[in-house]
Amino acid sequence: LPFKKRQLGSSSSLELFVASTSMAHSFHERKAAIKEAFHKRLDEWKTWLTECEKELNMGPDWNSFRDAPKVKGNKPLVCVAGLASSTLEASFDDGKTFGVSYCSISALASAPETTLQSLRMTETLGTLHDGRQVVSTCDAPGVVQRPVKGTAGISTLNPGEAIPVKVWKDLVDAMESKVNVHALNYDWRRFGDLVYMEELEVLFHIEVEAAFDESEEKRVTLIGHSMGAPVILYCLSRLGEEWTKKYIENVVLVAPAHVGSPCMLPSLAHGIINNEEKTSPYWGKSVDFPDFLNELDKGLGDLCATWPCMVAEMPVVVGGVKPWPADFVFAKTPTKEYKLLDLGAFLMKAAESEQGRLFPSNLFPSVVEMYDKMHAPHVPTHIIYGDKIDTISQVSYDTEDVTLPCTVTKNDPGDGTITADSIKTVADAWTDQGHDIKLIACPDTITHKNLIVAPMTIEYVSKLMGLAEGQ
Repeated sequence: LPFKKRQLGSSSSLELFVASTSMAHSFHERKAAIKEAFHKRLDEWKTWLTECEKELNMGPDWNSFRDAPKVKGNKPLVCVAGLASSTLEASFDDGKTFGVSYCSISALASAPETTLQSLRMTETLGTLHDGRQVVSTCDAPGVVQRPVKGTAGISTLNPGEAIPVKVWKDLVDAMESKVNVHALNYDWRRFGDLVYMEELEVLFHIEVEAAFDESEEKRVTLIGHSMGAPVILYCLSRLGEEWTKKYIENVVLVAPAHVGSPCMLPSLAHGIINNEEKTSPYWGKSVDFPDFLNELDKGLGDLCATWPCMVAEMPVVVGGVKPWPADFVFAKTPTKEYKLLDLGAFLMKAAESEQGRLFPSNLFPSVVEMYDKMHAPHVPTHIIYGDKIDTISQVSYDTEDVTLPCTVTKNDPGDGTITADSIKTVADAWTDQGHDIKLIACPDTITHKNLIVAPMTIEYVSKLMGLAEGQ
């Protein structure tokens, strides 16, 4: 891959992390081992930043991606990004050197197929802490993928390149001078893989407690965008009410995807980019993509279908709450209507149509189990959502083959990816259960991707954390 390499003189933190989770027998042993690996990775990152500035002469442009110094006693903000919204880096030499794989523009432009195929996942079996064996995932043979740590991993998708692909940058830049901004970066491809979710729960635990300690025991504000919202909800549900109330002050969910998106039905077969309708769960509607990305559309479906997140972001039942009516039809074929409880059958049909693409239907039971464990936080929760854009809620197919291009036959108000009513239905149910939930509709027409950096979002979070202008 044509990316700048960096030399890490020892095992990567993820290698240490995997080793620690497989060898440690108790939660506390696992936590201690992972904490050691976590700090080792931070030291490696700081060393490499210095090398970059000296040897690669990246200068001030690179400095904009460096985490701001943390100030003892400042309020902590922990950010969790969504699907395809944080940077991944890859190694092809057993972790000796790494370079940005998602989403280096230079790598995509010069070697698009190689770059994207490095993101393919392989199905395997994994063992949960309770001893059960479940379908799990791992990187393709010869590839090690891992998230870029710190706010560098969410500010842009291509840290270090001349033209930044911004994601959270505007929010991070606005907040870093006022609060201690942390980023819980993870391999978003594996969201929905229960084996990985157990690992992510521990990383979440460590990151939040570290932010809490650093702030001299000021409680943490969590902010999750898109798929980052169900990551937060899952981890808090697993860690429990007592832990949540001790460490968390507020939860902010922006364009939350815990309800799933009907956009994912066609995207499963056509990848994050769908040439036919120009629709996508990440990029939104009516986007003109560079030609070299459009040329890759045919292969993207096969690639993305190996990612658990593509299955995990389909419409779901959340902790017993149905975001849509039971009789709502998400997809139609000449002989079949697929409703909320039929989406497992939809995945099986996709697997039948595309021989060799059996992975999604195999993983679906884990996804159902994950969302069944997901409940409202036991602290004030603020949900910022969009309701000004026509958003796919139903598609129709001309044949029984649900991997072929489809037609959008129903839209509902939303942010272009998530429908507003599905968010409000779950929020209302949580309120009825006695939880402190506040819904905030964005007054402007802002797409799903951009809601996290909308001026109203930045202003709302600043006020929520008690920050005056210039403070």
